[in-house]
Amino acid sequence: MPRVALPKDVFSLVTTLQRMDRSEEIVRTVLFLASDDASFITGTELVAYGGYLAYATK
Repeated sequence: MPRVALPKDVFSLVTTLQRMDRSEEIVRTVLFLASDDASFITGTELVAYGGYLAYATK
């Protein structure tokens, strides 16, 4: 079954934070992972989704 894109206002209602991400939040996540501060992080996923899965599984 193909996925249907949700309008931003609808998607915002089904996230824990009740809003869409801001591009600078994703950029900061990427910059952190590319920095020396993340040099000891290996073999893991850093998921930046505003709590969507936590809310969607209720």
